[in-house]
Amino acid sequence: MSKALGALVFVAGVAGLGYWGAKSHAVTVENKITAGAEAAIADTVHPMDVNVAGRDITLSGIADTQAEFDAIVATLDGLPGRRVLNAEAVEVLPVIDPFETAIAKGSDETTSWTGYAPSAVLVATVPGTEGLPLGHGAPEGWADAMNTGSAALAPLDEGSFSLTGDVLTLSGIAATPTEEEAARTALGDVPGFEEVVAIDITDPGIIDFTLTYAADAGYGLTGVLPG
Repeated sequence: MSKALGALVFVAGVAGLGYWGAKSHAVTVENKITAGAEAAIADTVHPMDVNVAGRDITLSGIADTQAEFDAIVATLDGLPGRRVLNAEAVEVLPVIDPFETAIAKGSDETTSWTGYAPSAVLVATVPGTEGLPLGHGAPEGWADAMNTGSAALAPLDEGSFSLTGDVLTLSGIAATPTEEEAARTALGDVPGFEEVVAIDITDPGIIDFTLTYAADAGYGLTGVLPG
């Protein structure tokens, strides 16, 4: 009886040690895979998430380009011990060429934004772009250019500003030469961009009109009249 009990205890002990060893090894492998996976997404342009369950990896978030996505997947796929890799939840941004973002200002002072933004990080620095879809291909200095364009629109009664590739275009209507000059000064010279400016002035401050008379129509005035 005692020999049978001893054998049972021995078998149970060996089984317990085996289970503990397997469990400990599984945790070690999971931790190593997690560390490698987190390192793979440490320098991505946009925030990405990686979840490791046992030896299975799930990747989600936004990849800036197909090349970035492919490189991350290749790294995760090569991690020792990795079993299943699921990257179906990753969105790869479309390539926008030429990259365009535009602002339109109405006569009622409201503004609307169209086009694309390069990243959520930069969107946070440019008020008004929160609802724009993300795309890849924005020129360096995008945020500064868009903030400058928004400031240049402020003195105008109405108008538009656009960034298309490396060209900045400002157009609109200014009440007087003072507002026109304020808009041009606000735009200034943005490094790395070509600028196109076309601003009409409602009241140029110069009285220049023509008085005409016709027997069948009477008198008529054309040109810029005093207020």
